[in-house]
Amino acid sequence: NRNYFSAILTSCLMWYGLLAMTACTEQAEYTIAQSDIPIYFSVSMNVLTEHPVSRTTATSFEPQDQIGLFATLPPATLNSQRYIDNLLLTTTDGKNFSPEQIVYYPTGDASLNFTAYHPYQANGLSAESSILPVSIQADQSSSENFSKSDFLWAQKNGVSSSSEAVQLNFTHKFSKLKIALVPEEEEVLSALADEQPRIVVTGIKTEANCNLEDGTLSDLQTPSDIIPYGTWSVEENKLVGKELIFIPQALNSQEHSIIIEWKGRIYVYLMPEVELQGAEQCEITIEFRQEENEQLSGIAGSITDWTDAENGGNSNEQNNSVIYTSSLSFASSGVYQIYYQGRAIAEICK
Repeated sequence: NRNYFSAILTSCLMWYGLLAMTACTEQAEYTIAQSDIPIYFSVSMNVLTEHPVSRTTATSFEPQDQIGLFATLPPATLNSQRYIDNLLLTTTDGKNFSPEQIVYYPTGDASLNFTAYHPYQANGLSAESSILPVSIQADQSSSENFSKSDFLWAQKNGVSSSSEAVQLNFTHKFSKLKIALVPEEEEVLSALADEQPRIVVTGIKTEANCNLEDGTLSDLQTPSDIIPYGTWSVEENKLVGKELIFIPQALNSQEHSIIIEWKGRIYVYLMPEVELQGAEQCEITIEFRQEENEQLSGIAGSITDWTDAENGGNSNEQNNSVIYTSSLSFASSGVYQIYYQGRAIAEICK
């Protein structure tokens, strides 16, 4: 019996010793020694517009903009082991970003894979996940909300220790829709410019998931009415200046419409077939008449720096059965007349 218990004790000690060695081995595998070489960052964007309004339309970020940054040591990935986990970086000049705490390269000749995004989210990624929830603002009428709707993503792999700044090249992951009005009469054009008619785009899905490993978007949900950014102005006999940023999705006349509110009347225009990818934009031109709704046509934009995309044919033949009262301002009247295909078809009271 004494030999029996001795054998059991020896086996237990060997087992616990093996466990301790395994734990030490695993800890050594994931414990990465840092060098004394700090990591610096600079940024650029490869898809921009010419109007200096926000980061979506300028050649650089704005002072005090913030991004989130991750780094992994290959072969580790974002959903396994992160060397840097959602580090907050802030810019003072729109080009160079300073981290909230100094970070250093690992020792030796190891290289890092960097992933960054904007706008910054304090919650970052969940454990063992590379999925970041992203969204747009329903009311993009302010420059702040318009900029918050512009999700940017950057990735740079195989970066070795260096005293030079890591260059992060951001791309727009969302799309942009620009809207123009072409009135039938010149005096109506001036009146529209003076009175700034309100416009709403309905049925746009506002939330999605982004896989930060490759920047892909999925699981679009939460349709909402979007109030575009900008001020109407006259340019080449048409009214321009309204635009919105949205998560790439197929737009069509069955699910989406453009509503114009002017002088106590609601004009409903069905959306043409439009399907844009990230960093693409398209301009929708509405032939506008005060008395009736006219055909809605889509025309590819001509802005230099965003990638222009052609859209499908126009369509205004199908019935639009829903009016979103939450999108109405009731600023000029407590009663609205709804016009569709040249006829007053309904009234909405506040």
